[in-house]
Amino acid sequence: MLRQLVTRTHPHLRRTPLQRSLSSQSDLTTHTSPSVNQSEVDKFRHISSTWWDPRGPFKYLHTMNHARIRYIHDRLSDLGVPLAGSTDTRPSAIDVGCGGGLASESLGRLGLSVLGVDAALEN
Repeated sequence: MLRQLVTRTHPHLRRTPLQRSLSSQSDLTTHTSPSVNQSEVDKFRHISSTWWDPRGPFKYLHTMNHARIRYIHDRLSDLGVPLAGSTDTRPSAIDVGCGGGLASESLGRLGLSVLGVDAALEN
């Protein structure tokens, strides 16, 4: 998925035949049931005010955030994606299920243009 986002913003990076076949319209399936579990949304909505508390229920996300952002940075560097530049040339990322936005904020500081979306409005 990261490579797909990168190749969209940096067309000079070539997609493999497997990536091309997986992204073809004929391979997509249509789901008729919702993909959001309402009880999970409610659970996280209930504790949404604690996302940024490093000692709260999400303390393990705070603990691992530096490592996961470093990993993403290193993979983007491996692909030759420039992270510095104007807002018009910055690579984009979508953080689906972003919760309080711990990763979104860090990716933004890293130099990406980030859109965070979550099923709970409070997040």
